[in-house]
Amino acid sequence: MPEYYISSYINMTTKAIGLGTQLRHILSLLDGDVQKVCELNVPDYRPRFTPVVRALIHKSPSSIQDIVAFTGLTQPAASQTVSLMLRQGWLVRELTADGRQSAVAFTEEANNELPKLRNLWSATRSAADQLDEELEYPISTLLEEAIRKLEEYPFIARIQDHRK
Repeated sequence: MPEYYISSYINMTTKAIGLGTQLRHILSLLDGDVQKVCELNVPDYRPRFTPVVRALIHKSPSSIQDIVAFTGLTQPAASQTVSLMLRQGWLVRELTADGRQSAVAFTEEANNELPKLRNLWSATRSAADQLDEELEYPISTLLEEAIRKLEEYPFIARIQDHRK
């Protein structure tokens, strides 16, 4: 993130910036540091691979539909991530047992990286738990509640109700 953006963000009050800006900023703070740790430990790995990797740990080989069902990713997001993982040598394409569908599985090299990833995920979870403990309101609890409330009453409906 550019330095000017960070300094201008810090100087703004919470009321002066929107919810989307705050969410993007916290996500950049979290994702940026996770990416740095990944680069040090598993250089070819990207955090965006994590949902696909977890799906394949659960069931391999898996079709894109299986990955979407397991992860909650959209079909385009899952397809784009799988394509990138194929190009970077994390996955190979194969046919399902019935031979009617294409599926993906880990390469041998990717399988060799899984212990490092599990260790990284454990450290990341511990760091997130520590952050939760430091906050007045645990961010994980707050996010779970926000997701639940937005599923019950979507943000678009809230905006439309306030425009009347």
